[in-house]
Order: sequence, then C-alpha cells, then structure tokens
Amino acid sequence: MERNFGKVKAVKQAGEIIIDFLSQIENFQKKLWLKKKFVTSCGWCITLDRIPPAFYEEIRANKAQMQEWIDLYAIDEAVHGEELELAEKWTNPPGVAFLKANQNLVVDTKHFSQAFKEKLIAGIDDLDERTNGALIHSENFQALNLLRNKYAGKIDCIYIDPPYNTDASKIAYKNNYEHSSWLSLMNDRIILGKSFLKETGLQSTAIDEYELKELLAVLQDIFSKNLTAGIIAVRSNPSGRPRDGGLALSHEYIIVNKNTVNSKITKFGHSDAQLERYDKKDENGFYEQRNFRREGSNSDRRDGIRQWYPIYVDRNTLRIRIPDMIWNTNTGLWIINDPHIKNEEVIYPINDDGKEKNWRWSWENVKKDYTQFYAKRQKNGIQIYYKFRPNDEGVTPLTFWDDAKYSAVEHGTKLLKELFSNNIFPYPKSVYAVSDILSITGLKDNSATLLDYFAGSGGAGHAVINLNREDGGDRKYILVEMGEYFNTVTKPRIQKVIYAKDWKNGKPESRHSGVSHIVKYFRLESYEDTLANISLSAEAHDYAKNLQFDDYLVNYMLDVEASGSLLNLERFKTPFDYTLKITEKNETKEKIIDLVETFNYLLGLAVKKFRTAPGFKSVEGFLPDGKKAVVIWRGVTGETDKDEADLEKHLDGLRKEIDFSAVNEVYINGETAIANKKTERESFEVFMIESVFNQRMFDE
Repeated sequence: MERNFGKVKAVKQAGEIIIDFLSQIENFQKKLWLKKKFVTSCGWCITLDRIPPAFYEEIRANKAQMQEWIDLYAIDEAVHGEELELAEKWTNPPGVAFLKANQNLVVDTKHFSQAFKEKLIAGIDDLDERTNGALIHSENFQALNLLRNKYAGKIDCIYIDPPYNTDASKIAYKNNYEHSSWLSLMNDRIILGKSFLKETGLQSTAIDEYELKELLAVLQDIFSKNLTAGIIAVRSNPSGRPRDGGLALSHEYIIVNKNTVNSKITKFGHSDAQLERYDKKDENGFYEQRNFRREGSNSDRRDGIRQWYPIYVDRNTLRIRIPDMIWNTNTGLWIINDPHIKNEEVIYPINDDGKEKNWRWSWENVKKDYTQFYAKRQKNGIQIYYKFRPNDEGVTPLTFWDDAKYSAVEHGTKLLKELFSNNIFPYPKSVYAVSDILSITGLKDNSATLLDYFAGSGGAGHAVINLNREDGGDRKYILVEMGEYFNTVTKPRIQKVIYAKDWKNGKPESRHSGVSHIVKYFRLESYEDTLANISLSAEAHDYAKNLQFDDYLVNYMLDVEASGSLLNLERFKTPFDYTLKITEKNETKEKIIDLVETFNYLLGLAVKKFRTAPGFKSVEGFLPDGKKAVVIWRGVTGETDKDEADLEKHLDGLRKEIDFSAVNEVYINGETAIANKKTERESFEVFMIESVFNQRMFDE
C-alpha cells in the first residue's frame, strides 16, 4: 500500500510540474498576444493639392511614383487638346505645370526617402484633423488593441463584413471553423470594437444565414437584446447561389445594433421617384394633393370618433372653416355651437359608397393653419384636400432591400473588375449597399467617423469617399485588414477612388471627379513577428542555472530571460534605429520600426503637428483627456552634459512655435533634468518615455 501511495505521490508531483509548465507557457502566450504591437512601417497617400509646390520637382523626378501613376491611373493615356480632359500634356517625367493642373493625383510617400516624408508631414498643421482616412495592415484584434487608447468612445459607426464561416469564399481568415471557434473569434473583436463607439453610435454586421442565429445571439449578448435595431435582408445575388440539395441563396443579412438607447437610425432621403409625386408648389415648397378623408386601416368613423366632425365650405369661394364645437363624452359626439350659414355646405368624411370615415387630422390642427387645406368641386360633390409635403427627415428604412443597386455581382464584383481590369477579390459587397447602411447608421452626418475592422477590399472606405464626393463632407474612415491583398487591392482601391469616381477596364472615365485627400497607412508587428523576435538572455540564463528546476521553469525562464526581446528599453537611446525581425512576403528581414508612431497610439495622442530637427523628432498633440502634450524623441549619446544642452537648445526652439504655458505633459526619452528648467509661465510635468512605453505596451 505504501508503495502504491508513493507512486501516486510521484505522479502527482510530476503532474503539478507539468501543469505549472503548461500554465507558464499559456500565460506567456497570452502576454505575447495582448502585448501592443509595434508600428513597423508608416506611409502617406496625399493628393497634390495638399502638397506645397516646393515638393513638385522632387515628385516629378521620382520614377517609381511616375510608374505608379501610369499603373493606377493610366495617366500616360490621358488625352488633351481642344476638348480638354487634361489641361497639360503628359510627358515622362511630366512638367511642374502638369502637376499643378492635375491636383487629384495621389502621391505615395513609400516611393520617397524618409527625409522627404518627414518634411512633407511636418508641413501639415492639425495633422490628424486633416487626415481623411487610415488604413491598417494588421490582424484586427491587434489593431483594435493598439488603436483603443486613441479612438475609444469616438467612433460614430462600425461596419463589419466578417468571414461567413462557409466554403463559399476563401479569404485570409480560416473560413471553416466550428461554430464555437468562429464565434469566439467574433466575440473577442466585437467586445473590443464596441468600446470605440460613441454613446450614440451604431454597429452594422453583414452575415449570411449559416451563422445568423449564432452571431445574433453574440451581438445581443454584447449590445443587449433590446438594443437590436433590426435585421435587414439584402437581395445581394438576384440570380441566386446554388447550394447542394437546397434552395438557391439570393440574399444576405445586416444586423444593426445600437450602442445605447440614445442611438438612432437615420432615415433615407427621398428618392427621385418619391419626390416626383410632389408635383405642386406654393410659397412653402412642394406638396402632393391628398384627400383629407382617411382611407385604409383605422379609417372608419368608429376608429377615430373625435375626428368625425363637420367642415363648412362656402359654395361660392370654396373657403373652408371649422365651427366652434364642444366634445360630449357621454354621447361621443361633437356639440356644434356654430351653425353653418346660408352659402355654406357641410362636409363630413363620407366616401363615395356612403361609408362614414374620419378625417386625417383633428379639427384643432386644421384651425391652426387653414392654408394647408382647400376644397375642390368634383363630380361627386365638394371634396376636402390637404397639402401632403415630403418629410424633411426622410423615409424610415425597411428591413428588406431589393433594389437592383444592391446586387453584389453588378456593383461589387463587376465594379471591382472595372477598377482593376480583372477579378482579383471574391464576393465584394455592392458599394451602394454599404453606402446606404453607413448612411442610416451614422454617416449621414458629414463629419462622422467609420471603423471597419474586416475591411476586405476596402468597400467601406470607397463608400465613405463617395459620400464625401456627393456633398463635400469631411467623413473619416479607419480600415483594418490583415490579408496580403492589402497592398494589391485594399490600398490601391482607395488610391483609385480618390482620383476618380467612375472606372472602366482599370482606367478612369473622368479625370475631373477626384477628391482632396490624405490617407495614412501603416503595418503592425504580427504575433508571428513577436515570436520570431524572442531570444533568451545568455547572462540571465547563466544566473538561472542556480535556481531549482521548478522555480526556474515556472517563474523565470520566459518572463525574465525573454523580456528584453519583447521591448528593449536600452535601445531607446537610439530610437530612430530600433529594429525587429519582420516577415513580409515570406521573407524575414531586420527592419527599422517606427517607435514615434507606436508611442503616439499608446498614448492615444491626437496629433496636431509633427516636427523634425537634426537628432530630434517632436510631436505636439492632445491626449484623450484633453490635456495638451509634447513628445520629444532624441538620440542619447550618454554624455550627460552634451545631451542635456542639446535637449535644452531643442526645447528653446520648440518654444518659438509652441506655447508651453498651455502644455500639460512632456514626454522625453532618456533621463533628463529638463523639468528643473521650466520658465515661470510653464507648469508641465515631464515623463520618461521608456517607463510609460513599457507600462502601456503590456497594459491589458
């Protein structure tokens, strides 16, 4: 018996060690997953009208940029002459005059030096405010995790078109999960995304019938059941998609959720066909003539007994009036205290069949404004009409959308083919369906912001640009996509629709329909990149050899030995040379990453102005709580006096452009005593970037 107990005890001890080992690995994996990811690269696409002419010589001389204009816009095929499409003739390279005449051409900073990019961006005041869109190449959970500090509670509308978890389309996400795994993927991202919505914000989620029930349950759990605004059935495939042994599928769904009770669905504007009905006009605008007698449901006298009353009409002038009346609650009738006179005819709401109906409005409302009512002689006697005017708020959206413009074949797949001259992306949504769902869920406001973290081919961004093109609005968009087609479809699509509205065979049909635009695009370190950069410290490993096996294994190895490879604060002394191993197109390279941009997002900084000086990069902006902040990055030599003198000199230069008496917080890398050298008017706090960066990077 004792021998058996000994075996049980040994197995238990071994099991506890294994459990501790697995627990540490799982916790470390969780730490790696939740760690905020570095911005590995950042670029800008900017239309020429936003770029000072001083840059034009360098732009026109850039062969890669010229080739991109040829590839994207077929600019070398543009015609000119008496019937001007372009005011200047294209040459390669083009003249400065050509650039000035074609201000909707998009310049991509990826073709230029870092110095060019920084100088260009430094020339833009209110940088974030003037930036129209952001494209993030990243796994969406990682992107949302990094963006949250900046955008929490600031998004008007979320639209997502996630993978449908069917075999109908093959995309970058695994597309045949079990229900539970797929729902777990969706649940985590929807919870995180919800924190981005304003109190009045709404989310719309596209899905088909395969996961409708399950996804609806998740959404109702996160947003609560009573905040489901509705489910729209969209006839997206009029010819139907055949299914083995089943009916051909011709529709998809959009689930609309409200963030709070204060979230409101916006009404559609009136269509041209609807407005054609309003064929009459007076000093107050257009109206449709309608009989004042109610018809249809609830139109019988018993359905509205208080709206059974007489209207007096002068037989000669057809002038109408309401007599003085008192309601008798016992009889349910109006007592008429003002009998009609000799020339007046008494009109009740009785139809041609002699059935007693009721009037559409109460007599009190009629008396308020007689000008909205009038009498006309008809074959069957005098009839009372009222002026029915279009509702300024528009038409309440229905739950079934079957307009031909919602066809994903015609206005999704075909549209994308016209943009790129070939079919390069499966099952894109109709841009009109996306545009309409955005309009009713917040983007009718022409200064609203959209978030789409399953961006796909970029259809939501396309829709936002079109909405701005129509009304001159300043709507903004944030698109997140992880697929490699980000660089071949998503981003180029945005570059194309900025330049022109309509396309055919990959070429613009008009070169004068572009929009003024700034788009920021960046890539984030992936989870796989994080794994690839883990290395164990040899010095720490030697120390760890003295620890007991279980202490070493559970409490030391991964957390301590690998920590420097997750975030090496020592390398912040030369922040502009910080590198990581990054894999792109199946090739891993040591690459300089963007600490400045990464820290901006960790802080949640709304950037007002970016500045550069030899050895320094500075960012001025506002923190989420409204405090004004300045972030100063510098190279630190280790020579304390020199570093401090250089910093003080740089700060004096910044004081000429920034009122530091209004600055609340200053962030600087490396140790400094600059806080002791504030002027009498300054009261800002100084924070060391390294400590804040470390805390924010691993803050869950």
